[in-house]
Amino acid sequence: MMLSAFFYRYSRVLLRNPGDTIAMFLRPLLSGVMLLIFAQTINRAHVLPEFMVASVMLSNVITNTVLGAAYESRMDLTDGKRELMELSPGGLHGYSLVQAVTQGGIATVQSLFIAIVLLPLTGATFTPGPVFWVALLLLTLSVISAGALAAKYSALRGAYVGVSFTVGIILTFSGIFYPIETLPQWARTVSFVNPVTYVVGGVRFAFGSLGTSSCLGLAYAGVWTVVAAAAALWRIRR
Repeated sequence: MMLSAFFYRYSRVLLRNPGDTIAMFLRPLLSGVMLLIFAQTINRAHVLPEFMVASVMLSNVITNTVLGAAYESRMDLTDGKRELMELSPGGLHGYSLVQAVTQGGIATVQSLFIAIVLLPLTGATFTPGPVFWVALLLLTLSVISAGALAAKYSALRGAYVGVSFTVGIILTFSGIFYPIETLPQWARTVSFVNPVTYVVGGVRFAFGSLGTSSCLGLAYAGVWTVVAAAAALWRIRR
């Protein structure tokens, strides 16, 4: 019931302002176009264009899911609405999960749109293998879990600055924006400790020479994903 009501309300919001809805999909695409143009001006790395497109796709899924869930829950749940939501079936925990799944679905469609438009321009070949599918599963589970936790945090605290800061730090040291080998040694060490690094590297295996992950790294990321999912489910069932 909560899921149907939420999607009905969200569809009404999207249809109410078609301009904002269109802009929501064009913004990440424009970012990809600008990065792609920049990449083509650098001659030292022939794989840089597809690296940039993959970066936009991955960062869009992560940031728009987590920050989108946090922002929407902060805007939706004033004190009065939050008390009503906590008394409804599923409560605030169920709402947080629905919010994360919804934002994750929208972000995924945005990134697929980017892939369809921009990847052919890079000449990259998309060849998903076992490492890619494992990394994609870890990415999906971890992002939805983080989005659910962020949504509840923002609903309870009324702010999401801490969420935004945390996501920014994690992505900065994940190899999503810069090849890890180009970073200074101290930043490279932090990146190796960051589990998101191995998920990002695993997804990039579908683009051939962009892959930088390993089975051990994915296992390490898998442990953190299980922890995040367990934390999200525990909070939802409380």
